[in-house]
Amino acid sequence: MQHKAWISVACLLGGLTVLALWLGLDGAARAEEMGPSADVRDVAINEVAWGGTAASASDEWIELYNSTSTSVSLTGWHLVDDDSLSIALTGEIAPHGFYLLERTDDNAVSDITADWFGSFGAGGLDNSGEVLTLTDSLGQMVDTAGVGAGAWPAGSGSPSYYSMERINPTGSDVPSNWCSNDGTVRNGLDADGSPINGTPRASNSCAISSDQVADLVISKSGPLIADPGDIVTYTILLSNTGWITATDVVITDSLPAEATFVTQTSGLLFFPVGQRLVWELGDMLAGTAREITLTAWLTETTVGAVTNLVTASTSASETVKANNSAVWTTTVEGSQVLISAVLYDGYQPGDPDEAVQLVNVGSTVVDLTGWELCKDTGTSLGCRALPSIVISTTDRIWLARDGFSFTLSFGFPPDYEMSSWLPYGLSNAGDEVILRDDQGFIVDALVYKDGLTTTQGWGGAGVRPYSVGREEGQVLYRIPDEVTGLPVSDSNSAADWIQTASDPIQGRRVLYPGWDMQTLFWPISESEPATVVVGIAPDNAFEVVSQTIARAQRTISVESYSLRHPEIITALVQKAQEGVSVTVLLEGAQAGIASQDPRWQQELWGCQQIEEAGGQCWFMVHEPSARVYARYEYVHSKYLIVDDEWLLLGSQNLTISSLPSDPKSNGTHGSRGVVLATNAPSVVTQAARVFALDLDPALHSDLLRWTSTLTGTYGPPLPSFTPQLTVADTMTSPVLFPNPLVFSGTYDFELLTAPEAALRQSDSLFGLVGQAGYGDEVYVEQLYEHVDWGVNPIDDPNVRLEAYVAAARRGATVRILLNSGAFGQSAFHNTNTATVAYVNQI
Repeated sequence: MQHKAWISVACLLGGLTVLALWLGLDGAARAEEMGPSADVRDVAINEVAWGGTAASASDEWIELYNSTSTSVSLTGWHLVDDDSLSIALTGEIAPHGFYLLERTDDNAVSDITADWFGSFGAGGLDNSGEVLTLTDSLGQMVDTAGVGAGAWPAGSGSPSYYSMERINPTGSDVPSNWCSNDGTVRNGLDADGSPINGTPRASNSCAISSDQVADLVISKSGPLIADPGDIVTYTILLSNTGWITATDVVITDSLPAEATFVTQTSGLLFFPVGQRLVWELGDMLAGTAREITLTAWLTETTVGAVTNLVTASTSASETVKANNSAVWTTTVEGSQVLISAVLYDGYQPGDPDEAVQLVNVGSTVVDLTGWELCKDTGTSLGCRALPSIVISTTDRIWLARDGFSFTLSFGFPPDYEMSSWLPYGLSNAGDEVILRDDQGFIVDALVYKDGLTTTQGWGGAGVRPYSVGREEGQVLYRIPDEVTGLPVSDSNSAADWIQTASDPIQGRRVLYPGWDMQTLFWPISESEPATVVVGIAPDNAFEVVSQTIARAQRTISVESYSLRHPEIITALVQKAQEGVSVTVLLEGAQAGIASQDPRWQQELWGCQQIEEAGGQCWFMVHEPSARVYARYEYVHSKYLIVDDEWLLLGSQNLTISSLPSDPKSNGTHGSRGVVLATNAPSVVTQAARVFALDLDPALHSDLLRWTSTLTGTYGPPLPSFTPQLTVADTMTSPVLFPNPLVFSGTYDFELLTAPEAALRQSDSLFGLVGQAGYGDEVYVEQLYEHVDWGVNPIDDPNVRLEAYVAAARRGATVRILLNSGAFGQSAFHNTNTATVAYVNQI
């Protein structure tokens, strides 16, 4: 995985460190304004005058009805048909109130003020029939009118102009739930002042009255608090408080995964199907009630909130269905220790760096005295005693086979070295890791690759290393919650682990020793006063870089994929000669560049100049033959920190082609990109933390200082090499942005690193794009974007590309601009061509 630098300004560029400066996108505010989604038929399409009125067949109107006891905001809602009608609703609909829409103007119902009026699309409503669809602010369908009917199921045009009325507004959109106005119960006047054969803003002529319905009311109760392994008792009470018999009554209880059904007492027909419990009551007279008692066993590993849902249904008519379901939540206290990470195929010869990490996701501390780590050998000989230690709530501890070897691979010592490791170690072909408590109960289990899937405490196939990325060194790791960092689930299956192929969003990931997940998994997000300088490459970005370096009085820290620009090297050398502490970290194996390549020789020359001036130049290296493994596939960052007060980061390498410094009056040349400099305190502090974590040679063996060893690759340039000292004046492209943009104020900043936080969904890039909807604009400019992350977009979606597409489907204007050509690399042949074709055909 690459450690990258990425600027995102309402979705700008790709690249480790991601800084999102939220200046214009108001999706979050809009989403908050719109409010939560609605339940199906909370608001119903209650009446449709598709034939118009006697005054004019064009005087069409539609009525919505709110069946709930609370007001509903319609902002962001839409009413559409399968032709050309598309209405964006606004305002509120009162509890048990109506919302009237009139075609063209507010005269279709002349004596009643419309809540909305305007175009009903080309030609208005089709008298031969169509389908109306009502969606909420999240685009979810709330109700329909006309589905499956072909022609309108009720109502008429000339000569009677009866409206089409809903019989039961909470009932389904089926022909039997619609009627034509009876011509007797009416409300409102048409444009000529004559009574309308309809009931706009009034109860429908065929509406079910309160004395014609049943009303099932269900409740559930149980313990508020329980412990793991407890038997809990629930009580279900169902009453019919309506006026008629409730026919064909069924109760369905859905037990959560953490609970196993034990027994029930009811005297009713009972059908248990796994976690689904069904009771058939038959007919239930008005005013009667039934009680059910059931017991369930909470597993030994259960912890936290356990929520149970029960529902009741009847074939009889009901106008109120909100009381047909109930939930009960029991909080399971006590400890829960899980296996949270495993390294089985280590870096060191013979895998002495094998290790297992435990995490306490419970609410109390746990004493591990008497606990064991085991393999499924069929006997107790496969178990090894854990150290007599206490693990606090939310804490993680690493248990290592050999502490010294673990430290070599991970860059830090384990919490504990086991006195005796699992027999024969962990097989690279597949094995089991089992955690048992002091009573011998299996608390947690992991099966990977071809381990024994019959192992108690495990279900399904074993976890397999993710194929994108080397298997050696890959750490099996549980999917973390984006708020707490703790495991999101414990289904005792491969679905809990980041390598799972079944989940393209939370799964299909890798983790390697040395990644700083516990530090960098969470972005920093602050609103603070700052100055921001934005430079556009190739036009003016070099000026922003050189001006930022010129600010330095004490320190300059540079982390970059490459450093070959002679003027930037000279600027760093001059600062080092002035007594400024200059430290540079570079990628040690740039793609497609051999050690004899003049471009690499320029890198070595630059390091030589900096070192001779008193600075330090380091490389992150990958030398498997020497058992040295780079933590990240590439150091792909492009950022520098000045005096711990200013941060500059962007998409551009520190090279001439990325940051041309030639005179701009006659044009310039180079690649398109952006750099951004800011003195936002939280942003600068977090960037300095990342630099300190990446460049820590006391802990990480993949860091090599220039000319310290392997001097043929990381030492002085060849004697025959002549460095490039000047920048030619070129004129291949006009300068469109002669000056950087400088602005000051209080802004919202978000800084994250890849790969640790790159795929977070609740914030970061995906969170930003996820806010985009109607009226928003998303502009994406990237070097390349794959059409999929595997075989095809269906089975292996590129989740970043699909996030852009999803924003467009929510109504945002989305434009994606990609580079043409293959960059001289056969591996990129047709990459962008395929992506452009895929996006444009959607």
